[in-house]
Amino acid sequence: MAIDPANVLIGDPAAEWMKIGVPLVLQQDLKASQFTSPTMVNEEANAGPLGAQDILRLKIEDRQGKTHITATVVDAATQKPTSTEEVEASSSATLIPTLDKLAKQLDQTAGEFSTKNTEALKLLTSAGSEQNAQKRNELLKKALATDPNFGMCYFLLLEMLAPMGPDNYKSTLADANSHLANFPPYDRARFQLLELQLSRAPLKQRTAAVEALLKVAPNDIDGLSLISGIRFLNGDVNGAIAALNKAILLNPQNANLKTELADGVVQSKRFAEAEKVLAKVQKNPAAIAELATTILLEGDVKRATDTAETLIATVQNPDYQTILRATWSELAGDRTKALTLAETTQFKIPQIRGMALSEAIVWRLMNKDFAGARKTADLAAQSAAGGQPSAITVISSLLVIGDLTPEDWRKKVEASPINAAMKQPILAYGFFLNGHYPEAAAEWRKAYDASEGTDVRVRTMLAASLDRAGNSAEARKIKVQPFLIRDFADVYGAVAFAEMRRLTHI
Repeated sequence: MAIDPANVLIGDPAAEWMKIGVPLVLQQDLKASQFTSPTMVNEEANAGPLGAQDILRLKIEDRQGKTHITATVVDAATQKPTSTEEVEASSSATLIPTLDKLAKQLDQTAGEFSTKNTEALKLLTSAGSEQNAQKRNELLKKALATDPNFGMCYFLLLEMLAPMGPDNYKSTLADANSHLANFPPYDRARFQLLELQLSRAPLKQRTAAVEALLKVAPNDIDGLSLISGIRFLNGDVNGAIAALNKAILLNPQNANLKTELADGVVQSKRFAEAEKVLAKVQKNPAAIAELATTILLEGDVKRATDTAETLIATVQNPDYQTILRATWSELAGDRTKALTLAETTQFKIPQIRGMALSEAIVWRLMNKDFAGARKTADLAAQSAAGGQPSAITVISSLLVIGDLTPEDWRKKVEASPINAAMKQPILAYGFFLNGHYPEAAAEWRKAYDASEGTDVRVRTMLAASLDRAGNSAEARKIKVQPFLIRDFADVYGAVAFAEMRRLTHI
């Protein structure tokens, strides 16, 4: 069901805020229903492409001090009304309960809104239209001060604060928990899942929380996406595909859902099926890259290369085109061409030359050509703009001194000026590329445990490290699955991709 706030008719200028507020309440109530999947649209013409079969038109009038709301459901295809519901709120205090009643009239399985306080709702609508993040944060906090039981508001505030780290959101999380019992079921389920995600709770607990959310709101698209990923991981391919197909049916324009589906069926080695999915969304550059690698995994190198070239041709910068073409050559198995493009092209932009040479270093290390990698690293250092080494040239210089003892090399990495978050991947890939496989396995084990085995690349690199360290029996216990490349400029992508193909015999 599509709702266009811009099309809400308001009879009273003082009630203009209701153009957003009323649709918002109805949308949230209907999100918790068993049968309806509501979506906001910026114009009714978008209802069909978004998968909506119905359009909800709202008219709000002041009738002798009472708020009268008429809701007309229109068939999106024929534009003919199919039903009309009317409700009337006697005062501001009864507006939200009246809207909850209207939602029930539209779908008897609808839930109820997160607050009954109209002032709190007004503040939430103001926050939704506020562009300044700090002011939006302040408005959400005012809404919570007005109604401390406003579950939806806690959820939105936590989503804003989460990227800033636990110190910024832990007090809000604690406040929400103290009022959790008063949240409606849908808000409670969403909050409990978010809390588990923030705390990086065990996968089993997060799975149970997603399942609980889908029991309350079976059409929750985020929940369907999450459960599909878990099902793919657990080998329930058909269940995962069913969940994603349902989500896509509810939101056909969401390209991310389609690429998730393609990723999942690729992991199940159903490449032709993945190709069909990605062919429908190839306006997205990442989808074109994934389509090319899907075709490559099918074994058709020429057609895969032709597809990759359609992506490369969209890039305006010739230097960057060369990098992408070199990386694709490496992925497609032509390392000689990849190295020639990266090392001998006369790049006009020093930074891009540095990127190309850094990739070439990785490819030479994959060849165990340590002397050649050092020569390329010297070229990369010379290409640094203004003589100042970039992060990527610092990483390159570290990778080519892997002939130090593992402990000495670890100290060099840890003492380097690069971002702390980048050091663990450098250790993991660096140990692997330089043949220190037991140390590489230990680093990849850390990443594997942190992701609970959900990251397909990490699984590949852990299995590869164990296998090359001579521990093949342990390596076979790690589930290695095919994966796609969505960014040809990913400097380490070729390493994991090559090892995945080796271990899966693709």
